[in-house]
Amino acid sequence: MPPPSGIPEAFGGASGDRPELETGAAARDWVRYAEGLFRGDPMDSVQLYTRPDIDPTLAIRHITAILRSFEPKHEHKIAATAFLLARWFAALRPHDAPQGARKKDAGGTP
Repeated sequence: MPPPSGIPEAFGGASGDRPELETGAAARDWVRYAEGLFRGDPMDSVQLYTRPDIDPTLAIRHITAILRSFEPKHEHKIAATAFLLARWFAALRPHDAPQGARKKDAGGTP
């Protein structure tokens, strides 16, 4: 899990030096999705597609481990989860799937 200083501010972290990632509304969407996963209530209308070279099973296991851990503060878990989701997945409707992307069902608890 990245430290708070390695997570861009837009995701709730302390670092503002990652301009290549989503900012503003897009980051807030990932934060809302991470909060839904934590509560066991993900957004049903979102389908996740892994970015190239990402193993969806390993990515979901990593996200699950972060969300179920007791050590980090809740805010850090949500920020880290949102940041990693944005790096590893594209949240798109089915007809917008990037070439070579693999679908990962967004429903259910991680």
